[in-house]
Amino acid sequence: MRITAGLLALVASVGTAAAQVSPTKAAEATFAKGRDLMKQQKFALACEAFEQSQQLDPQYGTQYNLAGCYVELGKLATAWNLYRELARGDNNPSRRQASQDAATALQSRVPKLLLEIEARPADATIVMNDRDASAFVGVETPVDFGRYTFVISAAGFATWQSTVEVKHEGSIEHVVVTLVRRGDPSREPVLPPSGVTSTPTAPLLDDRGATKRTYGKVVVAGGAGLVALGLGFGAVALVKWNDAKDRSLESSADANTQVDSARMFGNVSTGFVAVGLLAVAGGLYLWRTAPDAPTLQASVGPSSAGLVIAGPF
Repeated sequence: MRITAGLLALVASVGTAAAQVSPTKAAEATFAKGRDLMKQQKFALACEAFEQSQQLDPQYGTQYNLAGCYVELGKLATAWNLYRELARGDNNPSRRQASQDAATALQSRVPKLLLEIEARPADATIVMNDRDASAFVGVETPVDFGRYTFVISAAGFATWQSTVEVKHEGSIEHVVVTLVRRGDPSREPVLPPSGVTSTPTAPLLDDRGATKRTYGKVVVAGGAGLVALGLGFGAVALVKWNDAKDRSLESSADANTQVDSARMFGNVSTGFVAVGLLAVAGGLYLWRTAPDAPTLQASVGPSSAGLVIAGPF
């Protein structure tokens, strides 16, 4: 019996020792797995392995590798905070300095959120992504990339909600909140004071002058094109005229041919320019004489209200 009891005690002690060693061994295994995944650039899986290792057996070395992994994933704020913790508390001098250098390099890249609440009620509840976010008010708070939904409520006020997406390094997303009291008359539309007032609105759809203005613009553009074409023919005529003068020294027949050709191009040029100028003048007349668009106006008086159509008819 004594031998059996001794054996049982020995087995129990060995099992207890194995149980105590197991988390450390598991942490070492998952840490090694994380390092291998980092080399393969599988950063999401590597971060999961480092996180598991840190939960099993927290170590500064694991935290340092986890911070570097978070940088690769774009979790800059989380990585920055981990590096700052290491710079303050790591007992390895070289790694502590490396962490300080990494935190300094990351600082300008970390995006931030700044929340401001105008006339903040004392009982205001501030929630961001279902967590308390009171610390964000009035402080540029480092955050990782992602979407952040703010919900702010207070007694007697309508609940305010908005979503902000952070996606740029070094940016500061400024969120300004104005809470509105329930039934606040200052937020309700009111009629103008006594006396008739008119507020112009958008032009009516049946703007008769619009068609005339459009025709005028088209005619002006067409006339300008004809003038340009006429000037082109004029340039050709000038070249042929100069060529005729040169040929007159060699052959009068060739010179006469060039003169006739120059005259033909000159006549064509004159015709195009003349027609083009007339078209431009006509188009400008249509454009400038088109009536302005009528407008719809709201008219409110002490004892009446209505709509007035104003403009040329």
